[in-house]
Amino acid sequence: MAEPAPSQDGDAASRQEAKTFFAVGVQTYERGDFLSSIAAFEEAQRRAPNIAVTFAIAQSHRRQYYIDKNSQHLLAATNGYREYLKRAPGGPRAADAAQYLAELGPAEERLGSGSGGNTSSGAMTTHQATRVSVSTSSSDKAMVSLDGASPVEAPLISQVKPGKHAAVVTAPGFQAERREFVVVENAFIAVDVTLRESPAHLVVDGPAGPRVEIDGRLVGKVPLASPAAVAPGVHVVAVSQPGHDPEVREIEFGRDEVKRLNVSLRTSAQRKVANGAFIGAGALGVAAVVSAGIAMDRQHAAKNLLDARDSRALDAGELSSYQSARNARSTWTTAAVATGIGAAAVGVAGLVLYLFDDPSRSTSSLGGETPAPKPAGVKTPVDISFAPAITPGYAGGGVTGRF
Repeated sequence: MAEPAPSQDGDAASRQEAKTFFAVGVQTYERGDFLSSIAAFEEAQRRAPNIAVTFAIAQSHRRQYYIDKNSQHLLAATNGYREYLKRAPGGPRAADAAQYLAELGPAEERLGSGSGGNTSSGAMTTHQATRVSVSTSSSDKAMVSLDGASPVEAPLISQVKPGKHAAVVTAPGFQAERREFVVVENAFIAVDVTLRESPAHLVVDGPAGPRVEIDGRLVGKVPLASPAAVAPGVHVVAVSQPGHDPEVREIEFGRDEVKRLNVSLRTSAQRKVANGAFIGAGALGVAAVVSAGIAMDRQHAAKNLLDARDSRALDAGELSSYQSARNARSTWTTAAVATGIGAAAVGVAGLVLYLFDDPSRSTSSLGGETPAPKPAGVKTPVDISFAPAITPGYAGGGVTGRF
């Protein structure tokens, strides 16, 4: 069963109230609480008259008659079916209305013969009392507590005293919602509460330090000070740290669910190359120092021979040694300069690789929240049809489903 399309009469507020009452009537009808569905459907009819609601009221009276055999429900049902056939003879439920009239006909005839043939005066009118309905379309497992009483299954329909009242609506996977409202004497009001989904939470375990991002938004570093709250749905979780390969996962979260992520990031190839460059630069630096030391030693040997020549003549062997020392000094000096420049170049390359090895630069663009899935437990009407109803003095239509 689905909500009707209200007629063109009435303002938007009345039509919205009619939809709310009709939804309450559907829920209580499906639950087998036909007295409550009668009251709800009648309130919908008062706010936005519709032939589809006429049929719904008749259905509720018929089902209640099968339970308590109250003749007033019998007459209200048959009168409702006749009204439907009169105003919508070609309506989508016309065949059903005719069938139910045939089924209830013998009982109505017996009742008529026992009352002198007068059955039209037996139409049932629901007693107007101060009542409230509290419902929600967010979950079919919602519970309602009115004025601190024990929770009951939603929708709740209850007689109340005029004045201020409060209702608390709860449901698995949703945050509790409290509504306060005022009911005037002899009024029937409907309160529809929209529940907010309970957030899910993410716990990240692992060595301290890595950044944790959800949908591109930084939520903290491992270990998180507290579990990160996320809306139910699919989210991109990225854990990154300079010098390590990032870990990026797409995780689906349910309402009020806690998920735990264990991470152990591996050293990145770029960081390994940078570390290798630092080692290479160090080795070249050591070679440059050693080469410079040898060059200085050869320079010192050549200087000693040069100083000796000032006081005496050098023999052939000393002259050869002097020349060899000078040549060696030049060779080792060149080697020291070359290895020093190489050490500096490799060191700078390693530093650049080290400084720019930050995966958070790329993972921050991976986000994009996926819309949360449709809340679980929300019923989808089936067997729905729409039919216009145009009769003398009436123009409208109805969306109906099977009762």
